[in-house]
Amino acid sequence: MVWTAIPWVAAALWLQGAAEFVQPGRIEGRVVDALSAEPLARARLYLSRAGGREASYGAASDADGRFAFENVQPGAYTLSAEKVGYLRQGAATRGPGSAAQIVKLAAGQELTGLLVKLMPQAVVSGRILDEEGEPLPHIGVTVLRQGYGENGRRLVPVGYAEANDLGEYRVAQLPPGRYYVLAYFRGWMPIRVLGAPGGRAQALAPTFYPSAPEEASATPVELAAGQEVGGFDIRMRRTFLYRVSGRLVAAGVPPAARGRVIVLMPRGRWSASGLDLVSKSAVAEQENFEIRDVPPGSYLLTVASGERSGAPLARQPVEVTNGDVEGLIVTLSSPVEVRGVVRLEGAAKVDLRGVRVSLSVPGLRFTQVRGQAQGDGSFRLGPVVRDSYEVLVSNLPEGTYLKAIRLAGQDVLGRAADLVPGAQLEIVLAAGAAQI
Repeated sequence: MVWTAIPWVAAALWLQGAAEFVQPGRIEGRVVDALSAEPLARARLYLSRAGGREASYGAASDADGRFAFENVQPGAYTLSAEKVGYLRQGAATRGPGSAAQIVKLAAGQELTGLLVKLMPQAVVSGRILDEEGEPLPHIGVTVLRQGYGENGRRLVPVGYAEANDLGEYRVAQLPPGRYYVLAYFRGWMPIRVLGAPGGRAQALAPTFYPSAPEEASATPVELAAGQEVGGFDIRMRRTFLYRVSGRLVAAGVPPAARGRVIVLMPRGRWSASGLDLVSKSAVAEQENFEIRDVPPGSYLLTVASGERSGAPLARQPVEVTNGDVEGLIVTLSSPVEVRGVVRLEGAAKVDLRGVRVSLSVPGLRFTQVRGQAQGDGSFRLGPVVRDSYEVLVSNLPEGTYLKAIRLAGQDVLGRAADLVPGAQLEIVLAAGAAQI
């Protein structure tokens, strides 16, 4: 019995191995210039499992632009490509001409005829100078374009470079479009300018091309696909630096064992670009506080607990124009937690998990706090400062739209909501398409 059982065991193991073997496939295609349709040699191509970031297979195009991936396991892949002088094409890149192809391969399949089009990059270059025309080395340069986020219209960074020792910069990998070029000093401490009038400290201010303090007075740069333009020199402006000081009034808030953290965050143009250029912070051990080296601008002063939780305690707008800001009175209050529920009108059954609810400070253009709906649609946000917020809802289930946002029975969709202790939000979704 033992001897006769051995062949059966071996056969079973062989059949199991044969069942697990999957016939690999093959993928081939061509890479061409998106404008001229000419074949591109020496382009690098990558296959990555759909949803993954690491390349599973690699290939290079020949003189005729042809490429092939051999012995590819079946599945869904992202096909991406890159070549010097062209926009990178792939799942991790954004902008026109950067969308990756999704390729699905069955066992043993030979997939042919794929066409990959690479868009020639646009390039902008120039020099960073001071007000006297002397080159400024190691200045950060960001190229921005108009875009939209969950908080509406904003400037979106799409390219970055650092000026070399001669003050020269070059930003590549730009798709065609209309851009703003911004130069700013990247260090935490400002650059001091000796001999400043009146002895007051000065610093280099963030400056748009050609020498503008903000987007509204800047000159945009128009770039076509494959265009390389130079001579976009930026003369950085100097600005005086001021102090912001005042006193914290803790109305019903327990004393802080580790002080309070005070942050001045710029509103408007800098927050819109997503660049933390001139934020300033300090720690107030007692009631009084002082923040030094603040350039002119509109700010939001936020006070948070110095404890591990960092709970927010106050928020107050501050305008710095042409002098020190003194004698500010900032009243602290206990933070609030906001609760709510997401529900779908009608009898349809929809999974509400993953619906995101965010609170944004009007005018600041970045999300202050966010939460996510649970299986029953409930969510929590906070703790946050008692204040007015824009309520933003995203990641809606497929086939639904946002119908209403209710607070205390009032619809606050599209307007600021005053969040007080015990505030309850109701997010109402509806099936179908929204009516405009």
